[in-house]
Amino acid sequence: MNGFERRKQIKMEQIQKAAFQLFSQYGINKVNIQEIAAAANVSQVTIYNY
Repeated sequence: MNGFERRKQIKMEQIQKAAFQLFSQYGINKVNIQEIAAAANVSQVTIYNY
């Protein structure tokens, strides 16, 4: 796995963990993309790309 693929994998894991944590805490209907992006430390565009 090259550096790009490794960074991509790490970002996807960060997004998944952040989303799961927020969904567990607040429920799916009360969480938006901005909150997930902030918690995962990525941009909103990154979430849409992955």
